[in-house]
This record gives sequence, structure tokens and C-alpha cells, in this order.
Amino acid sequence: MSSRAERDARAARPAPGTAATVLASAAGVVAAVLAEGANAEEVLARLAPDPQRAAIHAVALGTVRWFLRLAPAVLPMLARPESQTDPRLRALLVTAVHQIEYSQHPPATTVAASVDAA
Repeated sequence: MSSRAERDARAARPAPGTAATVLASAAGVVAAVLAEGANAEEVLARLAPDPQRAAIHAVALGTVRWFLRLAPAVLPMLARPESQTDPRLRALLVTAVHQIEYSQHPPATTVAASVDAA
């Protein structure tokens, strides 16, 4: 019998073909937190009903939680200074790295979904 955490993790995994949508939506939440100082839970509550809501919630909050660890590894590689880069792109890059680091998805799948999300 699986634990509640395992069941929750399975429920949060995006179905095939929706990974880009999940990443884009989660990155939008992260961008609102970073650029506008918004509360992540409030931004998530305003999202339209979506069958992948649990996945979006998990990815967005996980990215926010680990942002200060992940961003310094990713953002210095940008060709432009952070101040000249769209906050949504910065958020998407860090969200994708969060998925590569902390999810069980193959990295190639996450990269492809990130390109589609961009």
C-alpha cells in the first residue's frame, strides 16, 4: 500500500502532453511572486480551474521554495543581465531546473516541455 505522500506525488504528475502547460502556468505564478511581490497561494487561487491544478500548485510552490538555491545556478548563464530579461523567462528557467532537480521526469522531457512553454 502506498503512502499519502506517494499518492499525492502521483496525482501531481502531469499527464502526457500537458507538461508544457503545467510549466508555463507554474512559471507564471513564480513570475508574479518575483516581479510583483504577490502571494503564491493567492495567485494560485486565481487560476482558472484546470485538471492539472495539483501539478501546477506543486511545481510553483516547489520552485518558490527552492528559488534562492536554484536561481544562482541558472541566471548567471543568461546572455543579458537579469534586469533586462523578462521575469517570465527567468521564472520559466528556474521552474524547469526545479523540475529537473526534484521531479522524477526524464530531464529531456522537462527540457522539451520548457521549450514548448516558452
